[in-house]
Amino acid sequence: MLQLSKLKFYTIFFLATAFLFTGCDESEDDEMELPTILFDSATLPGTYHMTFSGEDGIHSYDFDQNGTVLINYADQTVDTEDWSVNSIGQLVITGSVNDLFTLTSGSQASGTFVAFLREAGETDTDNPVTGTIEQQ
Repeated sequence: MLQLSKLKFYTIFFLATAFLFTGCDESEDDEMELPTILFDSATLPGTYHMTFSGEDGIHSYDFDQNGTVLINYADQTVDTEDWSVNSIGQLVITGSVNDLFTLTSGSQASGTFVAFLREAGETDTDNPVTGTIEQQ
């Protein structure tokens, strides 16, 4: 009788483990992919024009070597933030915002990106926007 209980336990354990590994949605794995086109902090300083899907106008980003960026938005407002490139090659802009940019094609000099534009302290990744970047 004890042997049958062990057999039932191991069978249930095996089936539960198999369900956990095969029950993962592949789209979740896609979100975890590392960028293949990287921002480079050594060559990023300079002026870039960025456009964002769903918005009119061009935003100008002037990246200094000291880690600050002057942003001239299309609506003529100006903001100064901090910038860095994280360990996996994504552009991070922080201060009053918490923006994260990942290149999807081209290069940082001329390419496309997906970005999460968030207020400081937010970490939401549910509403990405796409856009273009062109070095001036």
